[in-house]
Amino acid sequence: MKSQNMKALAFALCAALALAAFGSTASVTSPAPTTVAAAAPIKITAAGQTTVSARGEVSVFVDPDVATVNLGVSTTDKSAATARQKNTKAMTAVVAAVQKAGVAAKDIQTSNVSIYPTYDYQKSSTEVTGYQVSNTVTITVRDLTKIADVVNAALGAGANQINGVSFDLQDKDSVYDKALADATKKASKKAKVMADAAGLAVGDIVSIVESGAEGQPYYGGMGAYVDMANAAPKEAAAANLGDSIQVGQINVYASVTVTYNASK
Repeated sequence: MKSQNMKALAFALCAALALAAFGSTASVTSPAPTTVAAAAPIKITAAGQTTVSARGEVSVFVDPDVATVNLGVSTTDKSAATARQKNTKAMTAVVAAVQKAGVAAKDIQTSNVSIYPTYDYQKSSTEVTGYQVSNTVTITVRDLTKIADVVNAALGAGANQINGVSFDLQDKDSVYDKALADATKKASKKAKVMADAAGLAVGDIVSIVESGAEGQPYYGGMGAYVDMANAAPKEAAAANLGDSIQVGQINVYASVTVTYNASK
């Protein structure tokens, strides 16, 4: 009987130790209560507003009505003073010939005057052999029927450099305004087509943004560069480069982006 009591006491002691050990290493945690927020009212904010944007581009090709010609005279001589005198004489004759061809004095402007030494690099890179004087003018030709006459007259009078010919419009604003209006209409139409295809209806205009470059030249011909510094005036005039100038057209380009609010 005593032995059975001892066994029962030992069993109870083991059970107590086991429970104590279990309690020190494990615990049962109840989950935290879940808070359910009340549903907020549906709002349409500026950030969440659906928008539709489209860009309209228009290019209008028109005939130019003004030309700019850059030409000049280049002279050389062993003496800087003599080279300068030759250049002044030749340029005076060129300006007179251009004016006689129908260009007003106010449309002739000096764009560059330079003088620099020349060298014979085959013999020496430091020994000055002479001087070269260049004088160029920018000429505005407002009657394009005279462009060939003006260039040929300048060549005949002694010009031996033609650095470029460009064309433009004297009144570009009116053409650009028309292109801008057409680009806006085009952008608006595209936005509505896209919205309709997506099952949306356009609302108020959010923005209209001009994004095009006003007036880009599109030339049918090209500028000419002629360097005949050592050629006689008659040889330069015989080139008749003025006859080969092609006027082409001016591309007046406009681009507009239109954004609409849109909804189902």
